[in-house]
Amino acid sequence: MQRQLIHTMYALLTALSLGACKEKKASEPPATTSASTAAAASPAKDAVTLFVNAEKVTDLDLAKVGAWPRLDSLLPATARRYGTWTAITGIGTAGAFELKKPGATYGALVPALYPDPATKQIHLGLFDPVDLANKGAPKVHHDGLTELRVMLEVNTDRGQNDHMGGEVADPATIKIAIEGPGTTTELTGPQLLALPRQAAPDDSSGEQKGWTLMSILAAANIKQAKRVLLTGEELNLTLEEADLDPKLAVPFIKLNRQGSLRFRTYRKEGAGWTVGGDLRGLHKIQVLK
Repeated sequence: MQRQLIHTMYALLTALSLGACKEKKASEPPATTSASTAAAASPAKDAVTLFVNAEKVTDLDLAKVGAWPRLDSLLPATARRYGTWTAITGIGTAGAFELKKPGATYGALVPALYPDPATKQIHLGLFDPVDLANKGAPKVHHDGLTELRVMLEVNTDRGQNDHMGGEVADPATIKIAIEGPGTTTELTGPQLLALPRQAAPDDSSGEQKGWTLMSILAAANIKQAKRVLLTGEELNLTLEEADLDPKLAVPFIKLNRQGSLRFRTYRKEGAGWTVGGDLRGLHKIQVLK
């Protein structure tokens, strides 16, 4: 009798214990597996996170790169000097990549971001400045970015004089006032960017493209010139007849990485060329003779 009573009490205690466990388990909140939590844990496929060294700058979506912004324009002012960039690294659809010393390696090319609405991805391209202004094809590209990082040299003055990364002009706003005998013309940015270009005389690669002064004068219906005054941001420059003789010299204008027009005169010297007459921010051409 006593043994039967013990077994009955043991069975009752076991049942009460199991019931308490079930009640406790039922009261615990379920694990969160919502789509919003999963999205927060990983970057969106149509967005890229931008860093300078280890510091996050911003998240960029398709709308924010819709205008094809230059990469330097998206960075803090202290990080915009192209010459201080030791590398551009990132992660795209093809995996991780690195562009070492882009300012020195890729010459006049400009890094910019642009959208691909068809795939809803953001791409990095290195563009000729005119091609970027015309939303053309990049010379180098990395597609489907999720992360992009600009690596800077710190505690150094190296690259601070690089002319890219200061005030960046929109090439579409360029205007050149062209005055000739009895005529005045204004050549706008879109008109200039539509003109055919040629390689600079000393550029064997064909990548340093621009316009000869005579081709720009021809666009303003000026067929000849023997003396010309050029006006830039800070300086004026007078070209004499020898500077305008195609057998002796090539006055040359290009769109630089800063988005403004730069003038140089290439003079023949033996089998090569010497460069002189450097003028930045060209905005007026006067044919004096």
